[in-house]
Amino acid sequence: KRFMKTMKCFRKTFQRLQGISSSSLADAYRNLNPAWPTVGSLGSSINPVHKIDRNTRLIGTALTVECYANNYGGLVSAMQYLRQNTGSIEETVLCVRTHGTKSVAGSLMSADFSRQGMQGLVVDGNIRDASGIRAMKQIFPVYARGIQPSAGKGDMPGTVGEPICMGEENVVVETGDIIVGDDDGVVVIKLMSNSVAAPETESIASDRMERLLAEAERIEAREEAVLKEIEDGNALLDCL
Repeated sequence: KRFMKTMKCFRKTFQRLQGISSSSLADAYRNLNPAWPTVGSLGSSINPVHKIDRNTRLIGTALTVECYANNYGGLVSAMQYLRQNTGSIEETVLCVRTHGTKSVAGSLMSADFSRQGMQGLVVDGNIRDASGIRAMKQIFPVYARGIQPSAGKGDMPGTVGEPICMGEENVVVETGDIIVGDDDGVVVIKLMSNSVAAPETESIASDRMERLLAEAERIEAREEAVLKEIEDGNALLDCL
């Protein structure tokens, strides 16, 4: 329910996020230091595998998956879940926690996720078929901890929709969190504590998200202005 509600309430937010980098979101959170929403970086260990393009952004709502050791069955369970809930696919980002060293996804899964309209795939673990992912006609954002050719089995269902920890800082990712990725990496925007009273949730989350976005947009505008001054021949220290 949280997954579907987040997508419905924040579609306009997704549009604004198209013009905001992950770095500006992280800086905005640092400047404001709010209790909620929080912005957590998955760190330098989870990086883009897809073809790098400055216009390619990953923006959507997390659906969490946990795979058992050396087994990609959790992703199969997620595919089955999405088949039964087709209205969930359009703005979905699959966030996957794996255990073991085997790859859990590759170009075939990525192509099928892209075909369905999914926004992207973030794997705290290994994937394979990197060249196939980069050669896809339509860029499908895929982030992973590593690449290796050996895949695991798919006979254990794993879990779908439960909280997972991702990245070198063990960021807690929950279904319904907002995921933003670009060339710098991936950040997770957690809108509120689960302890917030339900009747207040939508209003509180919307107001707090607005403050975060406004600060991030201010940072983007300021950096653009400073860059123009540098390109006009001014020293960075004189522009600050």
